[in-house]
Amino acid sequence: SVSGPENVSGVEPLQSASMELNEEELDFALQVFMESVRRLQTWAPDAGITIVYLPSIVTPYQWQDPVQIYQTFPERGISETTLEANKLRSELLRSRIDAFAVQHDLGFVDTTPTIIEIAQEQALHGPVDWRHLNDAGYHVVADLVAASRSAN
Repeated sequence: SVSGPENVSGVEPLQSASMELNEEELDFALQVFMESVRRLQTWAPDAGITIVYLPSIVTPYQWQDPVQIYQTFPERGISETTLEANKLRSELLRSRIDAFAVQHDLGFVDTTPTIIEIAQEQALHGPVDWRHLNDAGYHVVADLVAASRSAN
């Protein structure tokens, strides 16, 4: 199975499920995202918008706890989180976005479960850029999006 930074040098700090944001900042970020999507809906009401959620790199792999996370705000420095705290934040984000999508008749593709499953056998990020999906990862996401489109 694919595990954490003991197998990959220079990977940390990692992008997390917005663990560097406090609750107020997280709420604000979600409000901005949701208002942007609602605005997009008014500009293209017949477009059939689908939100695709991509988990942060902390989520699918078994890193060594605690995990050093990337800070969006450099003045805060690098902080740490646990895999469990990141998992809970990821679940919170996904549930709020899913509820928003349902409320506004939007599609929602949560790639997290599939990415977690496949990432146990092969890396879907790196090795050139560990902050983004690699070719295999993009194929997984493309397949999930295509499957959601054909299901509708």
